[in-house]
Amino acid sequence: MHEELLCRTCGHKVTTAEHLINKPSPVALSHHNDTILGKSAVLIQLFENALESRFELITVSKADVYKHGEASLDHTWYPGNAWRVTICPRCGMHLGWSFESGTSEKSSKKEIFYGLILEDLLHKDYVESLLLVPKSYK
Repeated sequence: MHEELLCRTCGHKVTTAEHLINKPSPVALSHHNDTILGKSAVLIQLFENALESRFELITVSKADVYKHGEASLDHTWYPGNAWRVTICPRCGMHLGWSFESGTSEKSSKKEIFYGLILEDLLHKDYVESLLLVPKSYK
């Protein structure tokens, strides 16, 4: 069984522990490491967008999200990587961004990773613990 992160709004499975990766960014406001889904030293970075909203992100190599709009290099948090907003395919909640390198027309291979907003995700085991009925009430 894989450890899973779910959309906080609807419970859709977004990613698993095996896809957690550490992608440091030179423009992160701050960063720290934590244990997520049983994996230690997962990089959590704080970013600020052009509207001065702040987000704590984790990075993953694979996520079940919908990429919205055209990729853009404007205000990217990962130099050389164009970004797109990503949303939950089930409920439409904004879950983060995809980052793509090799987006020029000359490039034949795109490398994609995802920056997911940590506060918009829940650990599957936590969700299941909320739904269990204690034995004393059975």
